[in-house]
Amino acid sequence: MCAVIRRVVIPLILAYALASGCSGSSSGSSSASAVSSKETVRTAQTLPAQGTVKLPDGRVYTVAAPGQVLRLDDVTLHINGLTWSPSANATDVPPGARYVATADVTIGNTTADSQTVGATQIWLLAGSSTFVANPGGVIGKQVPAGTTRDGKVSFYLPRKQVGGLLLYRFADTDAIAKATHVGVARYRKG
Repeated sequence: MCAVIRRVVIPLILAYALASGCSGSSSGSSSASAVSSKETVRTAQTLPAQGTVKLPDGRVYTVAAPGQVLRLDDVTLHINGLTWSPSANATDVPPGARYVATADVTIGNTTADSQTVGATQIWLLAGSSTFVANPGGVIGKQVPAGTTRDGKVSFYLPRKQVGGLLLYRFADTDAIAKATHVGVARYRKG
């Protein structure tokens, strides 16, 4: 009888121990960090408040809470502040854009080469809607190897929205549709 119980219980204990060790729980660290390709990432349906998950679109998302530094393998991003202002009645303003969200950011280059912040590298993400950055500010600027650069990035929006800045790696800026790991630095609506 004992041999039968051992044959059933021991595999269950091993399965439980393996499942517990691979649960992918997040730590309470002060910044979201890059995930190596060898780490197990939990699957989710929506973005968490912070941490790293794989969504149904097949991408891995690393999310930094408001005020924290977002870290991907070749780039970092910190939102130092975000302001909202009414959009101007200019001809270059998209239809329906009532506000301009301007983020004061610090972007870091963790590579060994100088990098340029791409026109489609930083987006504003609000729910399932994305908004491309306006030209100017930190967009198109060089970030020397191993350093950071402070600047602004702005977006036209129809209304003030809670969300985050969607960040692509420097390595993915020429082909963002093929990116497999992206980041989201959350902001406070303000």
